[in-house]
Amino acid sequence: MGYANSSALSKIESGFARIPKDFVLRAALAYGVSCDYLLGLSNEPERDPVTAEHMAIMRAIDATIQQQNHDLAKVLLRNVSEPHHFPTPTRARYLTKPNMK
Repeated sequence: MGYANSSALSKIESGFARIPKDFVLRAALAYGVSCDYLLGLSNEPERDPVTAEHMAIMRAIDATIQQQNHDLAKVLLRNVSEPHHFPTPTRARYLTKPNMK
């Protein structure tokens, strides 16, 4: 990143020194992320705003699907654990022969 020793970088990381603008730009380019992402201003590492927006939409859709799957699993598990009373055919129905004309 252009620092001869780790002392200067350590001061930046600990908050004792300000981050130079050119350092942020070099770091963003080196890591392939946006400056906003490095500075904590965005949750999107993408540099392209359109791609970042698309990724945010995809994450929201994924979260919705996961929540729906979780809710469905709860309903299914609740239904499995509850006793079911299905109507059973009467014994007489099986013992009698159908009417043949």
